[in-house]
Formats: sequence, C-alpha cells, structure tokens
Amino acid sequence: MDDTLTVTWTDPRGIVWDLTSGDRGVKLDIGQSGLGWSRIRHSLIRDDTALAASRVAPAELDLIIRLDDTKYAEDYYRLSSEWWEQANSPFMEGTLAVARPGRAPRTRRARLRESPGTTWPYDPGLRGQERPAELWPLLCMSPWWSGPEQEIAHRYNTNAPTRLYYTDDGHGWPLQIGASSHATGKHITNTGAGPMWPNWRIRGPMAGARVGVADDLLAVAGPLGSGDEMIIVTDPTRRAVWDVDTGDTLFHLVSGTWAPIPAGQRVPVVIDVDGIAPGAAIIATAAEQHAQAW
Repeated sequence: MDDTLTVTWTDPRGIVWDLTSGDRGVKLDIGQSGLGWSRIRHSLIRDDTALAASRVAPAELDLIIRLDDTKYAEDYYRLSSEWWEQANSPFMEGTLAVARPGRAPRTRRARLRESPGTTWPYDPGLRGQERPAELWPLLCMSPWWSGPEQEIAHRYNTNAPTRLYYTDDGHGWPLQIGASSHATGKHITNTGAGPMWPNWRIRGPMAGARVGVADDLLAVAGPLGSGDEMIIVTDPTRRAVWDVDTGDTLFHLVSGTWAPIPAGQRVPVVIDVDGIAPGAAIIATAAEQHAQAW
C-alpha cells in the first residue's frame, strides 16, 4: 500500500487533478504552507491581562507547483492556460483534498487568492531552459479541513396513522397526511477541532418541520408538497436555503437559531415533523472539522 499523502484538486468545472502523481501535467513541488492550523486571533482586554475571545481566520494556503517540464511550445501553453485560467479562479471555488493512506480525504473549498506573480526568464515554452516552480496561493473562507460526513435520516413511517385532507366542502387535493412525527434517540458526536455545521435535506409532503441540535432549532414553514425538496446549509461561510428543482432561494421559509455541534460534544439531533405523509424524509449531514490536512 502506498504510504504517502495523496493530494487532489477538483477544479470549478469538476475536473480532478492528481497533484501527487501529476497525471494532468501539474504536480506539487517542495515547500507547502497552510496545511495546518489557520491563523489564530486572540482578543485581549484589561491591558492584555484577560482573554476576551479567540477565533480562527479564513485559511490562506501557499502551495508550490510545477507544470510538466517535458511539455514545450503549444503543449506547454495549452497546459498553462488550462491550469491558470480554467482550473483556477478568484470567482469560483474548487476543492482541495488531502488523504492519508487508507483514510478518507479531508477537504477545503478554495479559490485563487492572488496572482501567482511568476517571474519567467524569457519564453516559458522554449526548450533548453529550466522553468521555475510557481506559487499557487489559495483562499478558503472556512479555516477548517472537512472530514467524512455523518448522516441521520428520518423518513415517513408506513405504520403511522393517516387520514385524507380535503377542502371544507369535500373537494380539492386528497393529500394523505399522517400525525406529527419525531426523531428520538439520534445524536451526532463531534471529535474534531472545530464546530460542525449541519446541512438539512427536507423532502415533502409534510405540513412543516422543526430541525436543529439540542435546544437550537430552525422552523421550516410549510406545507411542502409531494416531490418538493429543499436544502438548508447552516455553515455561516456558505449559508443558503434553496429549492432543489428550481434553485430558487427559500430563506423566507426558515426562521430560528442557526447553530453548530460544538467541538468535543455529543448532542441530540432534533427532527420534529408536522403532518408527515408517504415519501417524506428529512436527512441531516454534518462533517467533522479538523485543524490539519491529515
């Protein structure tokens, strides 16, 4: 079994670059910075005699790469153009992944932080000259490396009592609605270094729902019809609520407290559904957040 780290970059187009093997022409060189703790900030008070707060800043990585030195002329220009203009962008994110042998990767979502500022001797595509290693500067809005996800699912119980709902005059949509449904005995444990922010995938039909961790809940206003599906991302660096089919934002349907699972804690997951019906489900996922890439 290989006993080295594997580093890959999934660019904004979804193309995977293996930076360990250099299979697409780009390979990591010597001298990587930013694979551990992000910059730590402490706020002191009372003439610096007491600590008021500590926080970890967005991550900045300075990685060193080399483009395939067996490519010249047009082959080199094409590779350089694809890497710096399509595989990297200050406006769109890719995913940097680092995997230990036999382990699931840890990932950071990143974008180009600044110009690499490479100095060339003359024409980088010419034969007979040594090309310099290049700086690959990345910005990650999250300071953490994300590990594998934990998942908790709560689905419609076919044994739950149901009844048909019509309008008052007996007409309309015959939606089969069940009683309220509660997830019990479900927990998520955070053994990482940073807070775990859960994502929620909610699929109707249901009249409404409350989801969250411990006492911190988000209320989802309903109803959600059959096939309606929404996703709630609670991470403050990527916070969003949208309709899976249309992509429309649905922030107006969600209210309450946005809360993570704190580091080192095991907390109950709350899933409380009103009027659940066949086909409905709520799935919570959360990934541990680590300080290092391995």
